[in-house]
Amino acid sequence: MASIVKPEQSDYSCKNTDVDVNSLLTEEKLSFLHSYTKESDAVVLKNRIRSIREASRENYHVYGCIQNLRFLETKFDKHRLYHDMVVKLTTDRSTSILEVGCCFGTDVRKLLMDGVHKGQIVASDVTSAFWELGKELYQDEQIINQIRTIWGDFATLNIQDGIDIYKEGLVQTFDFVAAWAVLHVFSKHQCEDFLRNVYKTLKSGGVFVGLCALQENEGEWKMGDKISATPRYLHSMGSLAALLAEVGFINVSVKPFAFDDSHCIKKTLKQDISAGIFEAARQ
Repeated sequence: MASIVKPEQSDYSCKNTDVDVNSLLTEEKLSFLHSYTKESDAVVLKNRIRSIREASRENYHVYGCIQNLRFLETKFDKHRLYHDMVVKLTTDRSTSILEVGCCFGTDVRKLLMDGVHKGQIVASDVTSAFWELGKELYQDEQIINQIRTIWGDFATLNIQDGIDIYKEGLVQTFDFVAAWAVLHVFSKHQCEDFLRNVYKTLKSGGVFVGLCALQENEGEWKMGDKISATPRYLHSMGSLAALLAEVGFINVSVKPFAFDDSHCIKKTLKQDISAGIFEAARQ
């Protein structure tokens, strides 16, 4: 099988988008970092955040969510199934969860705080770069190094180009798979392959949850009048639900999720971008 050409990420960089970082460093934004690190000095945390943000900006792709400090926010606990999933994970040690697109690892740490055992969690992303920055942010290397991590492309069915889910022992392994703010960074073909890989990793009856940016009419992202040579693809609620069903998922639900108008995606694309929170199960 020929490999899928990846979207040219530089076309979607938010590096030139103005963000007032100080205005974003609210008490609410700092709340999880405070709770997890037990650091009471807000100045210390704010300086650490600025340093981490700048390091990501200078060295890696400039994602809008990172520039807007969304890596400080937990997303998993916004999902209606979160409580039930945590109850199952904490009462049955044979259950497990995979987060694909773990980024800084904020939601992994939320699971740990809520009592999920480290041996039940697997974290994955295309690169370990942001995960390593997460260690600096949370200063918990000894703890977080106990989480199993898998780095590589999860959005291709070609194992020569991406993660070999068979070799890694991921097939029909997990009770839950989560992907927060991931699907909208893919091309259309990548998104399809990603969902097929997710389906394969779930046990029968396993549940896939997540959220992503959407638009009213599905299609390629337009950067002004320009279309990238390898464009990302934004689904609508209907097209995402249909694709999940086509892959084989059952009990599919895609619902609106509150989306901050200040997000740089809206500013850059000048389109009516919304967001959806979803769930689906493997038969």
